[in-house]
Amino acid sequence: MKKLIGFTATVLFLLTLSSTTAFAGTWKQDAQGFWWQEENKSYPVSCWKWIDSDKDGLAECYYFNEDGYLLTETTAPDGSRVNKDGAWIDSGIIRQKAVTPSGAKQSQTEGLALYQEAKGKNAALPEQDLQEVIEMGFSYSDWLEFSLSINVGLQYKNLNTGDMEFLLSYSTDMDFAELLGTAGSVTTFYKDGCYYMDLGDGEKYKMKIGYEESSESISSSFTEISPQDGALLKNVEFARDEAGNYVFLYSINGGNLKEQTKEILNNYSYFLESYDFQITDPNGKAVISPEGYLLEESLSFQMSCTGDEELEEPLQILANIHLNYNNPGQPVTINFPSLKGFEELIY
Repeated sequence: MKKLIGFTATVLFLLTLSSTTAFAGTWKQDAQGFWWQEENKSYPVSCWKWIDSDKDGLAECYYFNEDGYLLTETTAPDGSRVNKDGAWIDSGIIRQKAVTPSGAKQSQTEGLALYQEAKGKNAALPEQDLQEVIEMGFSYSDWLEFSLSINVGLQYKNLNTGDMEFLLSYSTDMDFAELLGTAGSVTTFYKDGCYYMDLGDGEKYKMKIGYEESSESISSSFTEISPQDGALLKNVEFARDEAGNYVFLYSINGGNLKEQTKEILNNYSYFLESYDFQITDPNGKAVISPEGYLLEESLSFQMSCTGDEELEEPLQILANIHLNYNNPGQPVTINFPSLKGFEELIY
């Protein structure tokens, strides 16, 4: 969650940053370093400034000291990092801001193309190892707070073929388990034409079924957090981090998350079925490897829930979701549980 906290701090930083954007001016240099000279011969002092040096419509942010010189490869007075060129670095990437309509369009178009291509490349992989964590904090008025954590793991090979194998597990950890529903863990897997279910408390079953029907259980059980339609994304930013990966940041319309979120909550918290959700501030992040594979995705948003006449105030929910794609493009080794002790059911 540190990265999500850092991302929130970045948003606040951008909102409060007392800086200007340079549309005209030039870099100057002397024995002491670089500074930025405006058309009127003035220069920024003790402040941040967005500068579009290469006139591509995307500006980087620079800090100039009390003498007007650019800070490089150090920490600015507010604690923010700058790289060897003086550009502001956040979460390992050079942050940029669109300063012209063409720059904003370019960032949106190129970022979406990169993101959609990576999603397609991951989806085409014959085997994958994924791990998802969903964390939700609930609060009501000033007297009730509780949390829900869901961990999902999925490994699969040769999906939708006769040689298919997969291992799917999920566990829940929540406060007030007696109020929210059943907490615990479930493991299902498919091996040698048999579908196995370990529901906990000694309930273990197996069924001889075809791979087609078993494949459907993966898509219905595992929640992919990122929007499929790139047209739903907005405020797209992307840049390379220090490891050479692309970091892709975006926001989306909260209404697009409504049904998906409600389905997640209904699966784990039956008492929320009748609630209506209003989602605000949804922000997403994806990391794409130099080879073009998705490595991780994150999503954070707030919800206000109404619908229960007994509640005088809305129930507030803060959600953070993180999905890891472990070593995409590499062979996956599935360590199946013991096959002993499963009761066979006739399907």
